Amino acid sequence: MEIEFSAKNAIDFFRTFAELFDAEVKGNTFSLPIHIGNGSGTYHEIEDGLSFFIYDVQLNTTSTLQRKGINESKYFPIICWFSYDKIEQTTSGEKKLISKDSPYGIFLASPKIDFSYLIPAKSRIVVFTITITPDWLRENIGNKGNSKLLKLLESNKPFAIYEEISFNMARYLEKHKKPELEDMVSLLHLRSDVLNFLALFISAVEKRTNTSAASTINHIDIQKLFSVREILTSEYSSHHEIKTLAANTAMSERKLQKLFKDVFGITIYQYALRVKIEEAKIMIETKQYSISEVGYHIGYTNLSHFTAAFKKQVGINPKQYLLSLK
Repeated sequence: MEIEFSAKNAIDFFRTFAELFDAEVKGNTFSLPIHIGNGSGTYHEIEDGLSFFIYDVQLNTTSTLQRKGINESKYFPIICWFSYDKIEQTTSGEKKLISKDSPYGIFLASPKIDFSYLIPAKSRIVVFTITITPDWLRENIGNKGNSKLLKLLESNKPFAIYEEISFNMARYLEKHKKPELEDMVSLLHLRSDVLNFLALFISAVEKRTNTSAASTINHIDIQKLFSVREILTSEYSSHHEIKTLAANTAMSERKLQKLFKDVFGITIYQYALRVKIEEAKIMIETKQYSISEVGYHIGYTNLSHFTAAFKKQVGINPKQYLLSLK
């Protein structure tokens, strides 16, 4: 199945997407008809110039979705691929395999840009899309110096940029995979999480330079580095030797450590520690575990070592962090 679409604003895109798949929009949600696949889409207009969309679908047949660029639109979609199944994206003739754990998990493109997706049958596709306008961004960043992102949005030039979904970015999106927003408090939580995600994304874009060391690394090594990151993230309770990680990627220890820092901005040890402590914070925030249980869960057999590591990363010890929660 081949589908071509374009839209001038965020809501039009949502409705167009539903119509293309023969789905009826009810309120702010659509569900795919059984002859197309299964899954649904939901949108929330958070405030003027800022919207949030969730798509969680599986299609019965392999499909190609092609977006045709348009010259007049003030809405810029930040597309976050939250699927482990890889999707082929083509932009300006360049093909990339994108997924949650690829270097291209986040895609921001000018409305002028054409791009397409090849979606395999039965692949689960989870996509979060946040749309912003230059006016919204200008109003929210204020006079905080020159913003590279704002200049890009206001340039009226075609562009496409990619960014990885960092561990902390994923935290803010993960909780909204199953949207159940009915009351005002839930909507306030959603707004808070979207703004936190945007703060991290915008910060990553603002830190970019035209001579980034990561830009010279070949794509095979990039994929190897992301496989190391996936090990550190998914197996956070284990201790990982650099020599073992290097052997798994067929790199020297020196090369692995250098390239990892070039791409992710911190060392392998620092990344592994950050993942552990972020997981500890999540567990503490549930108020369902003792401090010792949290420490043992993330791989510490010595509680004092856990306390010291947590304080170094967060600024306060685990007990103080628990008491600070409302």
